[in-house]
Amino acid sequence: MRWLVPAWQTCAAAADVLRDFDNDGDIDVLIVNLNEPPSLRATISAGRHNWIKVKLEGGKSNRSAIGARVLAHYGGKTQAQTVLSQSSFYSCNDPRLHFGLGGLTSADLDVYWPNGLHENFKHLPANQLITLREGAGRVRTEAGLRPSRRGRNRQDTFSSLPRRSRIEIA
Repeated sequence: MRWLVPAWQTCAAAADVLRDFDNDGDIDVLIVNLNEPPSLRATISAGRHNWIKVKLEGGKSNRSAIGARVLAHYGGKTQAQTVLSQSSFYSCNDPRLHFGLGGLTSADLDVYWPNGLHENFKHLPANQLITLREGAGRVRTEAGLRPSRRGRNRQDTFSSLPRRSRIEIA
């Protein structure tokens, strides 16, 4: 990873937020500076990696699904994430759970809701935000930018940012 922020550019930061602001599968960084405007650091990836994002909506459990745990199974690997309400001083990360899948195009999800309910979802397609509601299953799917559209020359949400505000991953 190469940070394109000059060494002379320093400020006191109170918090950082990790979120995929432009819905392309790359995690972007928002830095909450003290006594200054926030700094958005876009991540630009030239790779062709797949991902899946999961938004959970509680029913019998709390509406925000705080405490729900999701296991993503793909290609013999497993990732686990939990929905949290806070992750940093003065900020919180994206409540949607982001799973990187590498070159694979689908994943199976196990969702463990705070009330004890366990749900399983098979063969969910990559490069999408999938909304799952407790007890009701998949209620919405939103496609993100496909990997083939990513890269240094793409026009996206961050195309107007100065080059020094971008993070590039080779």
